Amino acid sequence: MMTYKNPIIEADFPDPDVIRVGDAFYMVSSSFNFSPAIPLMESVNLVEWKLIGHVMEKLPRGFESVRPGEGVWAPSLRYRAGKFYCVFPLYGEGIYMCETSDIHGEWSRPVKILDGEGLEDPCPIWTDDGRAYMAVAYAKSKAGFNSRIDVCEMSRDLKERFSPFRTVYEDPVRNPTIEGPKFHKIGDWFYLSCPAGGVETGWQVMLRSKDVYGPYEAKTVLMKGDTKVKGPHQGALVDLPDGGWAFLHYASAGPYGRVIYLEPVKWADGWPTVGLKKDKYGFGTPVEGGEFPVEVTHGDGISFDDDFKNGLSRVWQTPAVCEDGWFDARRGLTLHARPGDEIEAFPYVLSVRFPCFDFTAETDIDLSGFDLGSAGVCVLGRVNFFLEFPGRDDDHRFVTLTREEGDAWKEIFHMREKGDTHKITLVCRSFRKDSYVGAECRFHVDGYDVGTRFFPSPGVWTGARVGLFAMGRGDVKFSYFRVAKLCEG
Repeated sequence: MMTYKNPIIEADFPDPDVIRVGDAFYMVSSSFNFSPAIPLMESVNLVEWKLIGHVMEKLPRGFESVRPGEGVWAPSLRYRAGKFYCVFPLYGEGIYMCETSDIHGEWSRPVKILDGEGLEDPCPIWTDDGRAYMAVAYAKSKAGFNSRIDVCEMSRDLKERFSPFRTVYEDPVRNPTIEGPKFHKIGDWFYLSCPAGGVETGWQVMLRSKDVYGPYEAKTVLMKGDTKVKGPHQGALVDLPDGGWAFLHYASAGPYGRVIYLEPVKWADGWPTVGLKKDKYGFGTPVEGGEFPVEVTHGDGISFDDDFKNGLSRVWQTPAVCEDGWFDARRGLTLHARPGDEIEAFPYVLSVRFPCFDFTAETDIDLSGFDLGSAGVCVLGRVNFFLEFPGRDDDHRFVTLTREEGDAWKEIFHMREKGDTHKITLVCRSFRKDSYVGAECRFHVDGYDVGTRFFPSPGVWTGARVGLFAMGRGDVKFSYFRVAKLCEG
């Protein structure tokens, strides 16, 4: 018997949507202001996932500057008649779509299919007669309201709207902040699987109707209950090859972002129960783990290591769209420094998600071609921490650990190290108190413990990230980036 433990992915992949095509499962998730955009993952068992690419190599125009928390929110992935469709909002701009007939190949350029700066969380469905419909929710920050699900009819290729939006569900008292609808047709029923209650404290709701426009009944199918899982909601109901079902969702984990859980699903009287149903609740609660939904393994996982020999690994992203030619990753990674003053507004940072709860991230840095400025390794969030090499004194380099929050800077630690080449190691360990998850980090330089711990914070709708940067003039080289998972505790 093959078993798994939750969370199945300890990294930040928020708002997952999952589909099955044949024996393979595919997942997309939110990427916000980061490029490449919309990570695309593949699995054969829903437990082991590998990153196979991104839907967009770059966000569209307008994202050349850092716009934290904007960009792509809650994409949907669907498959019909030999073609994959990814439908997503660009925050404040409307609904877009990319498509491909080869999930491992290139996607079409994004096309705008629905206007409306407050629209979010779209999901299409095709009925048995080939008609297409789109469900959407609303971002209060742009629309002025939320807690509402609307549906409209679309052309079969999803590129035109055929009807006005009609509200199919709105109950702000019982299900405030309902959003993220995922459309399904199972038997005679249309289902809309929706999160409600907000990122930190939310639950999962199932709506059902025999007509695409409703009226829809509502039932809560997943809540925290007496577990320590924070905000278990917003995810994907997916069918299994044997006729069963599973549900993948996120849970909020502080600086680690929104990590991924896998739940069993049981059906009764036309309603799913997600997770473990307990007699005292009328809904499911998250499980600690269970049996693989599909008893096959390939041992794949998301690798965060990179030897920089054949371009960048797929895990690297930048917080804005950068001009070409600012780095070279053929024989090690060379960053050609760009001018900048603040890390939080600097587009030219290559970063990865925190890979798991307890880890080390190691690299080396060669500053022999770096003339002026600041370069090193950073931990990004609403509060940024960076280990930088800002200058030299004869044959020594200054090394500082700096905390940046908005316009406020504070130097936490300062020392001098001889030479231009140094090994940098970030050590990160998690800690928990009830439902809260935090992280404690330390930097080491050439094996020397900097001696000052710090506590990373999440970003705007994202988890914390580890980045490499060079601000100023000259070239900075890194020969590898290596991640090791630490034993818990």
